[in-house]
Order: sequence, then C-alpha cells, then structure tokens
Amino acid sequence: MPKLNMNKPSSTKTIILSGGGTLGSVMPLLALADDLRADYNLVFVGTANGVEKDFVSEAGLPFFSLAAGKWRRYWSWRNLTDLFLFVVGLVQGWLILKKVKPSLVISAGSFVSVPLAVAAWCRRIPILIHQLDYVPGLANKLMSPLARRVTVSLKKSLKDYGHKAVWVGSPVRRRLLMSKAGPTIVAKRFGLTAGMPVILVLGGGTGAVGLNRLITDNLYNLTQLAQIIHLTGAGKEINLDHSSAYHQFAVLSQPEMVLAYQAADLIISRAGMSTLAELAWLGKAAVIIPMPDSHQEANAKVLAEAKAALVLNQKKLSSLELYHKIKELLADEAKRQSLGENLRQVFKPNANEELVKIIRELTV
Repeated sequence: MPKLNMNKPSSTKTIILSGGGTLGSVMPLLALADDLRADYNLVFVGTANGVEKDFVSEAGLPFFSLAAGKWRRYWSWRNLTDLFLFVVGLVQGWLILKKVKPSLVISAGSFVSVPLAVAAWCRRIPILIHQLDYVPGLANKLMSPLARRVTVSLKKSLKDYGHKAVWVGSPVRRRLLMSKAGPTIVAKRFGLTAGMPVILVLGGGTGAVGLNRLITDNLYNLTQLAQIIHLTGAGKEINLDHSSAYHQFAVLSQPEMVLAYQAADLIISRAGMSTLAELAWLGKAAVIIPMPDSHQEANAKVLAEAKAALVLNQKKLSSLELYHKIKELLADEAKRQSLGENLRQVFKPNANEELVKIIRELTV
C-alpha cells in the first residue's frame, strides 16, 4: 500500500474518492477534490490498470487500487471468475479502510467501487453515490441501497433513487476551467495559426475508434474549413499524412485540456456526462456523437430535446455528412451561440457547492 502523506492536523477527517476503468467516473471526483482538499485529507481508490491513475497522480492524491470484477447482464463464464475478483476486492477494500480510516466514501459509479462500498457499509462508514448519467448504471444500482445519499446530475434521476436522492447537477473543475492563457500561449502549444477556426475532437478518456474514423476519412476537406485538435485516446493514435492544420494527440493533461477548450470554436464529442457538464459550464457549441448502443444515447437525447447541441447518430452518419454539418455550424455564429447558451441551461449551476454542503453534513 502507498504511504499516506497527510500534512494537515491529526484531527482532519479523511474522504475516499473511488472510481475508474474509464474517466467518466473519475473526472467529477477530481473536480470535487479541488473544493475539498483544503479541509479534508483525500485518498483515491481505483483500478490497477485503468486510465485514472495518471490523472489522480497529476491531482496530487494518494492512489490505492482494488481488484475490479464486473457483472455482465448476459451469460458469461467471466461472471463466475469475476465473483472471485469481487471477494479479493472486498478484502483489499477492508484493508484500505482499516489503514485510511475515512469518515466518508464517495463514488460516481464504476465496479471497482462496489466491493469498497460493501466493506464501508460493513464498517458503518457513510457512503455518498453520485449518479452522472441519465440511465442509472448497474454499479450505482448495487451501491445505492448502502448509501446515505445519492446525488444526481439530472432532475429526472430523482425518481430512480427515491428519498435518498438530491438533485445537485454535475461537478466540474471550476478553478481549472476559469484559468485563461493568452492567445500566443494557446497557439504555440497546439501549433495554431490566427484567422482560422478551431475544432476540438474528443473521443473520451479511452478514445473512440468510430469517431476517429469519421474525422480522418474526410480530413482533407475538414482542414480546408478549420484547424483540428484531435484527441484520439491512448493507444489509438493514427499514422497518416496530414496538413499543418491537423494536430493529433493521444491525451492531454488537465491544464492542456483547458487550453484546448479555450482555443475551440466548435467541439465534437461523445456524450459522457462529465465532458458535457464541462462544455455546459463553458457554454461551448458542440456536435455530440454518442457511443452507439450505450447509455450515452440517453444523455444525448436530453441535449437534443433542449436544442443544446447538434446530436448525430454514428450508425447513420458518414464522414461527408459530418463535414457538411460542421461547415454549416462554422458559418452560423448565431447558431453556435444559441447551442452554447441552451447547453448551459441543461445543467443545474453550483453543483460543487451543493455537493460540498452534503459532504459536510455526512462528515459531522
């Protein structure tokens, strides 16, 4: 187990943040950490091989890992083997709780949190669950009966969790998002030139092959319209000949991500709720292409109904059609402004403050 460097007074309470496997369950917790670190000791529990470890390290939090099983809603022999992983994770979680002695465990989903939540419940440690997406995930369904509170991003989710639920919105990295760099610094970091629009393409923390292909299959035409900052995802880098208007990265650090947001006139993204909350906070115009046959389609439907983003179906979308949609949006500044303002209205403001208030109540 890692050593804990607790520099605060011995009376300071400790909170465990838990999530992982993908960044969807991680980024809202790291956003919340910015508002908690002054008054609490914070520890993160995630997966051993997930994408979250580097982000947690960048945030300066001690990191513990658990064995992470997964329950599949279909027949698979791996459901049997993963039951063993759950038991291993339960023992590891118990030992972590014994070492850290937290006053609260917070999770935003992810199966790595389930054995930890069970261990915390057995030790009578309060649990707070945050529901990010429109459709409740199985991990949160399993953990919610053990939780003291379930906070939700969208008002609709109140009925999914009953009397425990509180509508707060979705936390974002406000301090980071509020930071501004001069245009020269932004341009230098990404190799941008003045006078040409910028499109930022986000495939999520693990990347998106289908979304990447929609961009690269029509790259020549797209780079005639705009400069492109393309985050492909780690391990999904694309080797191709391209123009000076195309800038490819596997991943960006959190400060670099803010620079990319600042540069972008239009953002093309999946429909992960953490990313959508950040785009809403910034009021950015977005083209949303949800992951097919996933919970993201329900997230995207909320935006489409509110006219808060241009939502496209990947299964029915060609790279040429995407090009024409982008061309229309880049030519219509009023439309982009309208999308950005409508997106702001979808998410409840002050989520960070409301969550911190609930956390203080649970750690009294």
